[in-house]
Amino acid sequence: MSNNNHLSSELIIILFDNFSKINTMRIMSKYLTRTMLPFFFGALGIFFVIIFMQQFVRFFNMALIYGINFWWIGKVVLSLVPNILSISMPLAFQIAILLSLTSLNENGEIMALRQSGFSFKEISKPFFKAAVFTTIFLLVLYNFLSPIGYRQIQNAKHEIRSKISKVILEPRSLVNIAGWKFYAEEIDEINEQQNYIKDVFLASQMKNSNVKINAPDGTIDLTENAINILLNDGEVQRVDKDLNKTIIAKFNKYKITIPLFRKVGERTVKIREKTIFQLAAAIKANGLNKEKTNEYKTELSVRQVFALSPIIFFLLSVPIGFLLPKKSKGFGMVLSIGILFSFYMLMALGISIGKNVSFLAYIAPYLPIFVGMGGSVILWKKLKI
Repeated sequence: MSNNNHLSSELIIILFDNFSKINTMRIMSKYLTRTMLPFFFGALGIFFVIIFMQQFVRFFNMALIYGINFWWIGKVVLSLVPNILSISMPLAFQIAILLSLTSLNENGEIMALRQSGFSFKEISKPFFKAAVFTTIFLLVLYNFLSPIGYRQIQNAKHEIRSKISKVILEPRSLVNIAGWKFYAEEIDEINEQQNYIKDVFLASQMKNSNVKINAPDGTIDLTENAINILLNDGEVQRVDKDLNKTIIAKFNKYKITIPLFRKVGERTVKIREKTIFQLAAAIKANGLNKEKTNEYKTELSVRQVFALSPIIFFLLSVPIGFLLPKKSKGFGMVLSIGILFSFYMLMALGISIGKNVSFLAYIAPYLPIFVGMGGSVILWKKLKI
């Protein structure tokens, strides 16, 4: 309650102070910006933590499985920040701008500003500045920082799979080992490198291989470069996709060697790892097939669309916030979710068109921008600014 009184007192200064128009505008701009910031950083924090925790748990589990130290986790966590911010900021901005406006409207502050002679255009200026600042920051994120961060994550993941220094084996735990899933009901140490294993299950995770192996017991040798598994009296199930049938073979002894070292340089660089200049250079070089060219062109446009999204959210949310009746904060949240959902659905449609229709590869991803601008023209006309 005291906070509302404080805000109201600031508004009284705006309405009745005898400063010049410029000074009054400056005070109003600061006040409206301060109204929006708690909503923005609150929403940003929530989205950031949710996405961060999902990613952190995944990489933490990888570190545990492969015995990688926590410095590796720290390096990956830092690389995640640009990617998480690029996802979180547009969402947070949309929610913040509409909730702050519905809050101001609910408290009668929009009406008070209007009665004091401020136009809708003047009231909206602080929000427009915030949209432009957020867009500039997102342009840097999407085109440079996020691809670099994503590349570091992929390098770290490849490194952990290529240079496994330790494999943690625990009974009754399903462990991923260099393309295989391994499970043993019992694991008893024979010596420092060799373990006796009982009720063993192995399954290949490689793309072109569907093999499952079961055995009552065996041994597993852990060396620096490989894992050697010797199984007794079991069976191998191999799925033949061409013949559409499963081939089962019994064995007395079966040995599997799983190499733990692969060349790091063999990794294929993904499109998300390329900066805007690298994407443009690849397209200009004409070394891509038609499908890849469409994908690169679409990716180039998608990044700009996501970066421009705060301006579209501003153009849609500000007139909606002005037009909504009082006591509509809950409805404002629903509208925010509706705008976000529509934006991302149109984006998905634009991406699909861009990847499949060559001459629309650059333009199609801008579909939510075109629709958003058309909708905003109708809404702003209703304000009669």
